[in-house]
Amino acid sequence: MEFNMDAQKSSRLSVTMLTYLGFAILGLVNAIVPFIVHSANYLIIPYPRWIVLLIETLPALATKLLMPHVLHRIPYWMRPLTIGAGWIIVAIITNVTPPNIAPPLRILTSVLASISAAAMEVSFLGMLRYYGRVGLAGWGAGVGAGDVFCAVLPFVLTVWLESFLRDFIDCIYALTGAMLVAFFVILPGAPVNYPHAQQEASKVDVEDASLLAQDPVEQLSRMLSTRNRLNLTKAMIRPFMMPLFGAFYIQALAYPGISRALPLPASYTSFFSYFTTYGLAFQLGNFISRTHTLFFRPTSTKAAFTIIGASTFILLANSIFLVFSTEVLVGLLAFGAGIGGGAVYMTVFDRLLQDKSFESGVNLEFGLQVVGVGETSGVIVGGLLGVMLESLMCGGTFTTTKRWCHTGH
Repeated sequence: MEFNMDAQKSSRLSVTMLTYLGFAILGLVNAIVPFIVHSANYLIIPYPRWIVLLIETLPALATKLLMPHVLHRIPYWMRPLTIGAGWIIVAIITNVTPPNIAPPLRILTSVLASISAAAMEVSFLGMLRYYGRVGLAGWGAGVGAGDVFCAVLPFVLTVWLESFLRDFIDCIYALTGAMLVAFFVILPGAPVNYPHAQQEASKVDVEDASLLAQDPVEQLSRMLSTRNRLNLTKAMIRPFMMPLFGAFYIQALAYPGISRALPLPASYTSFFSYFTTYGLAFQLGNFISRTHTLFFRPTSTKAAFTIIGASTFILLANSIFLVFSTEVLVGLLAFGAGIGGGAVYMTVFDRLLQDKSFESGVNLEFGLQVVGVGETSGVIVGGLLGVMLESLMCGGTFTTTKRWCHTGH
């Protein structure tokens, strides 16, 4: 008896660790691959920053809006294979396309990378219906680690290794392989089939005996009627989408936001190194909050919003009035903005997973897929406002030579 209990504990621990590891790999890959493609296309050279922002984010927003309404018709096993094929095609096209070629082809690969990453996020976040808080913790850690990696990658490649961002494109093949291994090999519970999905229906639906014989995809297609999907989307807006929108709207003002309008420190080398340090501080805060928030089981986002709001407000005020330029203090504020945004993200998804108002797991899966619209729309609106404020402060409105944007570095 005692041996059986120990075996059960060992089995549960193994499942927990594999779930965490699998989702961590998925999140890591999904954060890095689109960044590599966007960086390798050098769209910031022919286009202003606000256009590049829209090229990289509008396709993701459209995907997150539309994909949840059709994804239930696509078998689970087919999704990562399709996304992986898309990434490989993008990598091949980007690799053979020189940076001096006409922008439309480079825009196309950036759009495809954004769509693929958004589709992957929508699909795998929906799978949290089966894997719960452990899967969410792994996903948050993976995305956070990927963002930290992306914050330092350009500087490491170009300055330390004296290489080019395009030289990293071949890594997409390995990352795609890691994604497929994480899905088909590491994740427990047979994600190709989901045998337990038959038990996730509501009491009303279970009365129909024919439902029990359906596979998960058929079940999803039957239960997610157009009316049901629209009602679920409306119900998600205020309690879940709006907090994500607010957090990432504020966060986008802090990073990259008005970074070029910040005052010059007393001693500096280049904006590239300064921006890398600034971004690293921000993403470290984001990573720490994504990996630790669930330990505290927060029920409210007030504390997180206070941190992110105060940090961003001070950064904005400093970019206008140029009160201080100490790199440590600026880095701590960026760190705080990252902590606040990551905490809101994890808290919102945790609340959604624990929400008892969903009549079935099918509805929960759809909710997990569609809620990310708030995050991406916040990034777009906050990013555009950040570009506008930075232009005002770097232009004639606040003329000064004490800002990064008035240097040649």
